[in-house]
Amino acid sequence: MEEINLLENLNKVTTIIYDGPSLSLNSFYVGGHFSNRLRVKNKFKAIFQEIFKNDKDIRFMKKFYLSMKFNNRIDTDNQSGLIKVFVDTLKEDGYIEDDNKAFFKGMSIFYNPELEKNTVQIDLYEIIDDEE
Repeated sequence: MEEINLLENLNKVTTIIYDGPSLSLNSFYVGGHFSNRLRVKNKFKAIFQEIFKNDKDIRFMKKFYLSMKFNNRIDTDNQSGLIKVFVDTLKEDGYIEDDNKAFFKGMSIFYNPELEKNTVQIDLYEIIDDEE
């Protein structure tokens, strides 16, 4: 029942659209040496930083939830590779305090064939009136 209450207390902050090659969790962890994974992470971090810089609605969120919709060839569970880099970038750029469970309360991932091919949409929500 707690998750239902959480979903009632969401205030949408912004929608992030990314269209381009995505990052699969499988390919990220099978990507060989740590330096290769770091290079890939930094590539996507730079992409997200540019998107954040141009987003007039993004702001600091004490506690948050995100919903991802995608239309690419990557399996639903493997979308979490991109989410990991996305959330790490939110933290590094000061939009969230931390990405642990005290602040990052949850996420949802959905395939959406109505999006353009190779597009990811991430809706960011601030949690209001959270009693934890």
